Amino acid sequence: MKVALKRSAINRGGRVGHVETTDGRLHHELATPSEMTGKKTDDTNSFELVALAYAACFGSALQKAFEVKEVNYDDFSVEVENVVLADEKGKKFSFNLKVQIDGVDDSIKQDMVDSANAICPFSKAIKGNVDVDITIV
Repeated sequence: MKVALKRSAINRGGRVGHVETTDGRLHHELATPSEMTGKKTDDTNSFELVALAYAACFGSALQKAFEVKEVNYDDFSVEVENVVLADEKGKKFSFNLKVQIDGVDDSIKQDMVDSANAICPFSKAIKGNVDVDITIV
């Protein structure tokens, strides 16, 4: 395969630190999520960034599915809930996606979501390793 795109980011300080793209265009102070510390924070955390990335990736894949299958739509949204599960072996991700599609017949929405899931690089990367539940709302 040829490289289609490269982006890089740097983290300093782990969860309580700083993350930025190597080109300096995006940068955030990070904090450990309140659920893990009991302390309120307004800083972004890595779990939110993962949810943002997956939502954007899946949304773009859904747009591509509409284009490839020549389906017109009014609007859509993809909400990604990043769930961190914990047991005696450690922690792992689980994702719940809620996809809303307006202006498309209900009979083809599932096909569009399935196509997007097959196209989305994020979905492909975690397939078989991470539990993903996708609901059409």
